[in-house]
Amino acid sequence: MTAKDLAHELSREWRVWFLITALIGAGLAIGPHYAEEEVRIGPNQVENQTTIATNINMGLDLQGGARVMVEPNLTGIPVDEHGDTVDNIITTLNTRVEAFGLQDVTIRPVSSLTSNQRRIQVEMAGASTEELRNLVESQGRFEAAFSIQASDGDTLTFEDSVFNVEETENGLSINGTAFDTGETITLQTDSHNITLRYHNQTEAFHALRAVGYTGQDVSNVDINPTQSGVQCSSPNSCQFQFQVQLDQRAAERFTAVAQNFEGPSGGNLQGTQLVLTLDGQEMNRLSVSTGFRDSVISTPSITGGGESRAQATEEMDNLKSILQSGALPTEIDIVSTNSVSATLGQEFVRVAFIAIVLAIIGVAFTVFIRYQTPKIALPITITGLSEVLLLVAVFSNTSLTIPIVLALLIPTGIGLYVGFKQAEFTVLMLPVGTLFLLGIFEFAPSLDLAGIAGIIAAVGTGINDQIIITDERKEERVKSIKKRIKRAFFIIFTSAASTIGAMLPLMSIGAGAVAGFAVTTIIGVLIGVAVTRPAYAKILETLDV
Repeated sequence: MTAKDLAHELSREWRVWFLITALIGAGLAIGPHYAEEEVRIGPNQVENQTTIATNINMGLDLQGGARVMVEPNLTGIPVDEHGDTVDNIITTLNTRVEAFGLQDVTIRPVSSLTSNQRRIQVEMAGASTEELRNLVESQGRFEAAFSIQASDGDTLTFEDSVFNVEETENGLSINGTAFDTGETITLQTDSHNITLRYHNQTEAFHALRAVGYTGQDVSNVDINPTQSGVQCSSPNSCQFQFQVQLDQRAAERFTAVAQNFEGPSGGNLQGTQLVLTLDGQEMNRLSVSTGFRDSVISTPSITGGGESRAQATEEMDNLKSILQSGALPTEIDIVSTNSVSATLGQEFVRVAFIAIVLAIIGVAFTVFIRYQTPKIALPITITGLSEVLLLVAVFSNTSLTIPIVLALLIPTGIGLYVGFKQAEFTVLMLPVGTLFLLGIFEFAPSLDLAGIAGIIAAVGTGINDQIIITDERKEERVKSIKKRIKRAFFIIFTSAASTIGAMLPLMSIGAGAVAGFAVTTIIGVLIGVAVTRPAYAKILETLDV
């Protein structure tokens, strides 16, 4: 059979067109392109060099970064609610990450089979341990409270309700309710419940704080970007500002508290400041306009600062992300932190894939010695390399643009045409398989050591299955080729099912490398069963091996 005849015969097989579709999609997803990269050539010299970059999403092991293990404080929470609490923490942290605009962050639960201990592992590629700690360890309890200086015999007025202040041996009493430093009481008015906190005591007065609003009262963040930004009055002093939207009830409560203070119209309230705190740590003190006393304003501004523009910007983004995500349902303790060096980096990826390719070629050479024909060794090499390309595409961080979708639809349409022309209605699996590939390409986990190990395991399983198919075709005891192939695929599907079954527990209870290895192996097995094995069998059938 000439090369032209072989190409014609293969073009009549929809399974081959499915493989072509997958390879085109993988190549577009990986997207090799030229990029400028800074390379240090001396102690204080950096040079831009043109390199070939891809859309492959490098993970922590290859790009470097930080990893922390945190443990929620589940004391007092019923055991049957532990799972929901951990899920809420992960959801909050994910929202916080998205609001902060970060990428390459992985947050996953870690559980134990032998105890009720539950932990959460957070990884961030390209970050320091300090940056990651700042992101996750904050519980996110934000509070804006009016400062009040009270003495024995004073009165506090909220709306039409009057509250008498009396000193006690250990602190203060408000309308007969005693409380001490750090404690809070709730003052009830006709319309609102005002939270009052005893902050501390000086020789001259008792420092109280009446809560105006908390992070839970914020319904929207940075509602007016034109009023948001960082201004620097000097190189070492920068201030940020952004507006938030309060719930109506919280805005009314804020006004009710503001009415307790005097001040000229158009000026600031006298005898108070608005103290902004995050997890009990004071962030800033603001003067409050009398406009908040005279009318309900639901869009206050939040300000803060830093010693540089970069620090102020980071503080602003961090606070925005916390207000958008809300407070964590419980406190968390950081169990361990690790800084991961990227010493392997791109060089490791290059060496690893060279090793994979050489392994496939070595297997092909062994197969050639065993079967004494390139008609078997060459298809095994091609399908093995195809599996590597398809699995690498799984780790490509790309969006399905119109050109990519069209590039997949064209060979899919050709495959449907040749399948229906031969009245082979199993071709209906081709569009289903194409959608499966699109879903996998959108999965986009990060490529790390576990992913590379999973690729090697999946490709090794694939070559083993191809040898099974080859031996079944050459088996003399069974005369029908179709029966031989059916028997081979029965073995392959059974092997795939057992492999997936073994990996599922690792996905559910594992963390880090274990879970990543399991996910990659399962995807590799599915790609092999759906794409490369059927195409390999058809290639052998066409070659009449």
